[in-house]
Amino acid sequence: MIKSMIKLAGLSAVGLAAYLYVNKKDPKEFANEVYLGTKSLVSDVQKTVAAKDNLSHNIAKLQDQLGKSKPVLSNMQQDVNEFQFKTKPHLDLITQRINNITK
Repeated sequence: MIKSMIKLAGLSAVGLAAYLYVNKKDPKEFANEVYLGTKSLVSDVQKTVAAKDNLSHNIAKLQDQLGKSKPVLSNMQQDVNEFQFKTKPHLDLITQRINNITK
């Protein structure tokens, strides 16, 4: 097990050295790029988690407000139905007169 880990570490070191040689990069520059990339990735993950938490909070608020609005919407629908009931005879009369005129 330890021999395998040592072999893997050696192969990784050789691979890294080959990468740095082929791309003509300074090891300090490479380490700095990796550090900054990792730091940026961690920052992006933290922002994503914060945005997810904010979204979850806003969804909870929306669901609460929807629950509160149901009685208002029900009352509005009742008012619309009452208005339609009261105006239907008048609209029917208007429609009948238009039909008589156009004949």
